Amino acid sequence: MFRSTLRRRAFGLFLISLFGASCTVKEDRADCPCLLTVRMEGLPSYPACYLVTGPDGLRLQGLAPADTSVVLAVPRELLSVQVSAGAMPVEDGRIRIPAGQESPPLYLFCGRFRPESDAVLLNVQLSKQFCALTLKVAQPPGNGDAFRTRIRGQVAGFSADGHPVTGPFTCEGGADGVVRLPRQSPADELWLDIFMPDEHLRSFALGSYIREAGYDWTAPDLQDLTLEINLSVTQITFTTPDWSAVIPLEMDV
Repeated sequence: MFRSTLRRRAFGLFLISLFGASCTVKEDRADCPCLLTVRMEGLPSYPACYLVTGPDGLRLQGLAPADTSVVLAVPRELLSVQVSAGAMPVEDGRIRIPAGQESPPLYLFCGRFRPESDAVLLNVQLSKQFCALTLKVAQPPGNGDAFRTRIRGQVAGFSADGHPVTGPFTCEGGADGVVRLPRQSPADELWLDIFMPDEHLRSFALGSYIREAGYDWTAPDLQDLTLEINLSVTQITFTTPDWSAVIPLEMDV
């Protein structure tokens, strides 16, 4: 721990000495680099990935523990900053959801700015980009066979600037479990399929029901949902810590 602290301090002093040697007070400082401190606090326990891109192919990327800061020497140009926790971006900065898998537990910050001084502090606040959907399907009386569920959607990841990316999304689970859904755009649709062991039982326009219940996909931090389906009385119940909605089931889709 002591050696690690010394190494971090030595690296910071190296950056400062490099920064100081490259420009003087008498020079036009518009072309001088800036020391950018990215402060990441209040993150989930897993490491955060930072990605800073800019002109002339600038790309600074790395991993950092939660609740820490990184210091980077950057040009005074328009920069894009992305910090993610729970998932790693690929080469183009996108975060992809592999086919057949639920959304990762993604927390994300994306921003663009131009540093104007010798040193800039950027406090990063990450937003929760997934909804943990607890799914409960009530079986008709006397039915001893377990249901199987599948959720289909149209969001397969996130762009480098944090917007949902269109693509096939499919994940399967049991009749009583938790599935992570990625943030949706207003026009995106979700479908819920319910299967018996050897047959497709019913399908529902899940996305329409979620919107009708008043769920806000545009909130900075997405709320988790509990969905209870009672096929005997053909109704759906949505609950969050703040509200509850009961909606009659319509025709299959």
